[in-house]
Amino acid sequence: MAERAGQGGWHRTAQTPRVLLDLQSEIGILNYERGLLSLALDPYFAEAPFIYAYYAHRRTSRLSRFSAVDGLIRRESGSALLEMASESSGQHFGGGLRFGPDGLLYLGVGDRSLPETAQNLDALFGKILRLDVRQGTRDQPYRIPLDNPLRGQTPARPEIYAWGIPQFLALGLR
Repeated sequence: MAERAGQGGWHRTAQTPRVLLDLQSEIGILNYERGLLSLALDPYFAEAPFIYAYYAHRRTSRLSRFSAVDGLIRRESGSALLEMASESSGQHFGGGLRFGPDGLLYLGVGDRSLPETAQNLDALFGKILRLDVRQGTRDQPYRIPLDNPLRGQTPARPEIYAWGIPQFLALGLR
């Protein structure tokens, strides 16, 4: 579960939800579409105990990774994998964050109320990004999958997997 105000956790049968991650201080004031937008548990959580969070505050959207220790997410363990700043309004952040059957992380990024950016291959807004977070290092927190369609093309962002995505699709990413 991800609450827009910044708390994340999960439900277990016959138990009350337990807060595992609190990003309220990171997110700050909630208005428009800011807040914690999505969480994704690493599909290999037993060997790689990470949770990924996509959230928006002020004029920035951020994808971060947090470590779990003894079943709790350590806020101080967070590291920003990707940060996107925009001069546009505080709307259309997107928010779909999922691991695919290929083990790669997919992120639906909204157009930030600038629909023309969805066709701009040098911008990440209005796109679905695909990242290999399993092969990341401290200096390079994610790798670009070899078969991403824009890998090696300039000027284009290699993280882009699909572009021209309307806002409502970037939200769902099913």
